[in-house]
Amino acid sequence: MITDVKTIPAGYKQTEIGVIPSDWDVKDLKSVALDMLQGINTAIDKPEYVSCGIPILKANNIIDQKVSFEEVDQISQKTFNRYSDRFRLRENDFLFSNIGARLGTGSLLENNCDCSFAWNVMRIVPDIKKIVPKYLAYAVNSPKISNGIKNNQSGSGMGFVPKGTMQQVCIPIPQTLSEQLAIATALSDTDALIEKLEKLIAKKKAIKQGAMQQLLTIDNGQLIMNNEKKSEKNSQLSTINYPLPRRRLPGFSGEWEVKKLGEIFKVTRGQVLSTKKMSVSKLSDYKYPVYSSQTLNNGLTGFFNEFLFANAITWTTDGANAGEVKYRNGKFYCTNVCGVLISEEGFANRCVAEAFGLVSKKYVSYVGNPKLMNNVVKIIPVFIPMDVKEQTAIANVLSDMDTEIEKLENKLGKYRQIKTGMMQQLLTGKIRLVN
Repeated sequence: MITDVKTIPAGYKQTEIGVIPSDWDVKDLKSVALDMLQGINTAIDKPEYVSCGIPILKANNIIDQKVSFEEVDQISQKTFNRYSDRFRLRENDFLFSNIGARLGTGSLLENNCDCSFAWNVMRIVPDIKKIVPKYLAYAVNSPKISNGIKNNQSGSGMGFVPKGTMQQVCIPIPQTLSEQLAIATALSDTDALIEKLEKLIAKKKAIKQGAMQQLLTIDNGQLIMNNEKKSEKNSQLSTINYPLPRRRLPGFSGEWEVKKLGEIFKVTRGQVLSTKKMSVSKLSDYKYPVYSSQTLNNGLTGFFNEFLFANAITWTTDGANAGEVKYRNGKFYCTNVCGVLISEEGFANRCVAEAFGLVSKKYVSYVGNPKLMNNVVKIIPVFIPMDVKEQTAIANVLSDMDTEIEKLENKLGKYRQIKTGMMQQLLTGKIRLVN
């Protein structure tokens, strides 16, 4: 390795994983672990699954560097007792996803629990005399180390990092446990801020969902009364059931009706557009947003110099996000995987979009590739006020909530960027917390 010594600051040294402080070491995982073990091979060992038993953690339970016990499979006590003590998880075990889509990330089990782990999880038991468990977790999850592990995966398709490869993964380590602990504590404090903000966002979204249920559904009594009035026109309306209560905004008393979307909208869809023709950022001539089927960044794919629609409602027609509904304000372009609802009477607004979104997923066909096509959307019933002014008032309430949530999500994004920057600085010793 050829290195220009002039680029290395005093008190630092060049190593195989980069420049680190002179009093730090580079250690492989095998040398700082008491045990490294792949989990139970469920295909071969065939554990007995039960509805209430011992949790068996899989890669899908290692989420965002946390251990999740939601939607966890459970095995019988008899099966659990069949395995050796090495398959029983304990506090400070580091669980690493070394197979499949979550490959390259791990989570620290911070409390003792009766549980085991499956074949797509590797259990790493830190030697607490050599390394602080939380420091190990942050070091392995750092972008540089994690990406390096992914680049060393074996096989095709699902991908796999064998135990031998994991044992040779090298991480930078301060020689003193006190410095390791200081780094882990600083990053843990940042995680606590992020988690607090995530909970606040989840609470705000739940409040919005509750407001939608209150503002966009009707009580049984009034629904029966409305249906009796309209049963002569359409006998099918009397079979529709909206059991949740409804709250009116002050100043409105007009009727609400159940309408099929095809009765109040022109139902169409976007057009094919190559990403090569788009601009990544907004320019003076490429100023119209292009939306696709994705949910990331509100579906924004890029910008184009032409628009197809203005002030319309879109939904995803195909794929994993089929049935996702959005109101699009202003002029825009959308691809062919987006259906579009157009109204000259003002029904294309956030209020109606949210009413559509409350029921859209129920009409998605999950035979093969998920789909919600135009012919189905035309006959979907939605419950809305016929007064567009009331629709606008409801839309404004929901829009204010969305604005608050968006601000919090932007703040969360900044917190996560700060944490990434801290990891880059602290886990390489560029910033020292202990003299």
